[in-house]
Amino acid sequence: MSSNPVTAPVAAPVTANVQMDFQAVWDKFAEKHPVTLDGVVPSLLDRRAASEEHKRKLYERWLKYQKKLRVQHVISHFSRRLPSDSRVARWIVSRGWKSNIPSVRSVLEGWKPSSSL
Repeated sequence: MSSNPVTAPVAAPVTANVQMDFQAVWDKFAEKHPVTLDGVVPSLLDRRAASEEHKRKLYERWLKYQKKLRVQHVISHFSRRLPSDSRVARWIVSRGWKSNIPSVRSVLEGWKPSSSL
């Protein structure tokens, strides 16, 4: 009788840090679908193509980064003095954004005067 040792199948290495896996997926995804002020969120098909496992996180992070970018953009428009709620609201409406619209409150909370000396 020949003794053939039974070997277990070798599994793919498991990364200890799932966040690092997601970060790699995000970096690649953001190259193909950069976050812009007026960009449209990548489709579900695009997100699935990047990662079936992380498609929802890709969607949420893309929107989060776009909103942050939009808040910074609005703040940069009012650099000299603190604007009123109504001025910020009017300016945001004038941009024509239909979704992922920053709130007036988030703009005013993030506002700082420009530091030109």
